[in-house]
Amino acid sequence: EPCQPPVAAASVSQLNGYGSVVCAGDSRVVCDDVGAAEVVACADEDDCAESGFGCGCRVVDGRGTCVARICEPGIGQCVGNGVRVCTENGSGFSAVTACGANDCTEGRCTPNRNLCSGDTLLTCEADGTGYRATTCAETCTGADGSAVCASQVCTPRTTRCNAAGTAVISCNDRGSAEAANACVDGFCTAGVCRAEVCEPNSKRCLTTTSAAT
Repeated sequence: EPCQPPVAAASVSQLNGYGSVVCAGDSRVVCDDVGAAEVVACADEDDCAESGFGCGCRVVDGRGTCVARICEPGIGQCVGNGVRVCTENGSGFSAVTACGANDCTEGRCTPNRNLCSGDTLLTCEADGTGYRATTCAETCTGADGSAVCASQVCTPRTTRCNAAGTAVISCNDRGSAEAANACVDGFCTAGVCRAEVCEPNSKRCLTTTSAAT
């Protein structure tokens, strides 16, 4: 039974259920003085008529009370680069969950979208409410939206010369890619561009008995 009738010779405060008000979803259940339960929908309360998000039932000081919502239950809201979600009863928001740089749109990150955060792969959950982090064994690479964990292609922050000796090949901070920088008016040696001091394979006399190549 939703509530119990009064008990003879008991004070009001002692009567089990008598005068109690509890929540049932978004309705109040009021136990009257004869033990009958009356269900009152919060949507029908006068104080809720002007609420932009309607009303929900919450326990306030031990009694079910219709309270205007401050947000729409289950709907997210962007906070900087993170998202917070309205609680089931519309009374407030959850803690902020990071979505990744510049990736919160209309309270949600793009479902299943991947991006790198250093060597960590962030994958937006299917419901768009936050990211799942995966630490890559070697490196994270790829453009935002299609990033993946991958093997390193070079040793991070190292340089080498190309086969022709005309450019320096530099490895990025994560070892995920290399970039070539041409040596202008010079050549590459030991991973560094140096100025040319002579024509390659040319010879000249140093003395009457010795030559420089």
